[in-house]
Amino acid sequence: VNVMKTINLESILTESLIPPEVLEEDGAFIQASRLGISGKILQPTIKVLGVRDLIISLLNTDKTNLSKFYHQEHLSPTVSEAILDTLKVFKLAFQVYDQDTKTALKWLNTKIPALSGQVPIDLLDTFKGRELVKDCLMVMEYGDFT
Repeated sequence: VNVMKTINLESILTESLIPPEVLEEDGAFIQASRLGISGKILQPTIKVLGVRDLIISLLNTDKTNLSKFYHQEHLSPTVSEAILDTLKVFKLAFQVYDQDTKTALKWLNTKIPALSGQVPIDLLDTFKGRELVKDCLMVMEYGDFT
């Protein structure tokens, strides 16, 4: 039986020496992105969220070069911002589903009519795609269908 523990994004960040407030505070997010986050965040993110292909895409690399990024002290600002923004999407999905991470991950991997039948996780490799998924989650959270 595959029992999934609650996913704690804050612990992934803390273990990677990234302050958890980067997912809450715009100033902290911008500063961490500009400085470049540690590549240490990649392995736990891939392991816990099961997003290896997404991370490979965000890094603009291939599977043979992925491990080279694990030990980088500072990823590029662009890559750092994309990874942190992606984690914000996961955090929002977990919030919308009241920390039922299994259901949230299922939603992220399901074709969604409000996203023109696309799978949310397939949209997370671009800034606009992440915005669309966040907008969809916000509508689910707050029911604002304006």
